[in-house]
Amino acid sequence: PGEDTMVISGINLTASPGEKIGIVGEVGSGKTVLLKLISGWFVPTSGSANFNSLNLADLSDTSRAASIGYVPQDIELFNGTVADNIRMGRQTSRSLEEVINTSVIDAELDMEKMLEQGGVGLSGGQRARVALARAFYGNTPIYILDDVTSALDLKTETILWRNINSEYSESIFLVATHREATAAVMDRVVWIKEGKIFCEGKHADLLREHDDYRSLFAHE
Repeated sequence: PGEDTMVISGINLTASPGEKIGIVGEVGSGKTVLLKLISGWFVPTSGSANFNSLNLADLSDTSRAASIGYVPQDIELFNGTVADNIRMGRQTSRSLEEVINTSVIDAELDMEKMLEQGGVGLSGGQRARVALARAFYGNTPIYILDDVTSALDLKTETILWRNINSEYSESIFLVATHREATAAVMDRVVWIKEGKIFCEGKHADLLREHDDYRSLFAHE
């Protein structure tokens, strides 16, 4: 008690435009903390998260929101229509029709359906897709997804990544996941252990070379 604990340290991670990077590790390994540091939600005690040489912690909330679409584990939906929850009062170069198609919502949800606080009445998968559509509507160069695909069935997730590859081919995706189907479609997987990068590479290579990595998906 009273002592600071280093949650993650020694992380050196660079992402290129168009790259999809999976962040994989056991519960408590530091995945969510890493994503919140990258997104600017948390400020590191040392080091920095930079985008195009700009320190994200130094940006205003508005500037950071224009750079990063962030979907946290705990999805916040508010009183209003589905469309209101996606647009969030913004006007962007993306249309509502585009983002609901990308997010595999299509005709499943009426855009004028009124939601209660928290999205009561929607399934977990529907809430996740509304949150994804909200992020995509911002049309940002970086998307950070914290285990959001775990709420999707395999068919829906397959369509989602196909759409992303087609429509967001120049965007960076950083995706925390414990789901093998998600890790398998990443360009690169960063395996986090005890707050440090233990190993990184292609999902198939990590599966073949590391029993501990395979065990992360054993109870899926």
